[in-house]
Amino acid sequence: MDERRTLLVDGLKVTETPHWYDRPLRLANMIRRLWQPSICGERLDRLAGTWELVRAEMTDDAGRLHTPWGDKPAGRATYTGDGHMCVMIQAAERRRFPTEDRGSASLEEKAAAFDGFVAYAGRWDITEDLLRHHVEVSSFPNWVGGELVRRADIAGDHMTLTTCGGAPTWRTEWVRCAVVGDGDAPPPQQR
Repeated sequence: MDERRTLLVDGLKVTETPHWYDRPLRLANMIRRLWQPSICGERLDRLAGTWELVRAEMTDDAGRLHTPWGDKPAGRATYTGDGHMCVMIQAAERRRFPTEDRGSASLEEKAAAFDGFVAYAGRWDITEDLLRHHVEVSSFPNWVGGELVRRADIAGDHMTLTTCGGAPTWRTEWVRCAVVGDGDAPPPQQR
């Protein structure tokens, strides 16, 4: 009888067996996964924090490059050490509603606001070199209960996320936000 079970240890899926002779192998595999040069370039703890969107682009099935959010979109992505995440992206130039009452906006205004913004949140984990967002809430209801898979390349305070699985391919570039209260924190990027 196979008594293996899968555990989540520091954001990693680890298979555990009750056999004493498997313990060294389990430990070696855990250490290898924690210190491997991949999650696409850095250790797991390099992902935790808040990131500011620098660029978002989409390549269609014909290979043409588009920037549907404009040249200077705004956005934040936050990854916590305990496996929670949220992402918000808005188009560079979103029109304000003529009134502060969003309920009184026209259907066209609401559609334009929806088209210029996307947000989702849930849990994240990394398996091999793929970052998986397990969506629990989203501005796009079809994503709820699903999984958004990204390849993450992290180099210092810069991160690139690329969708997996065919056209269109989305690529977003992020820079780590400074820690609030850090006297050496740079000013926010000019828009």
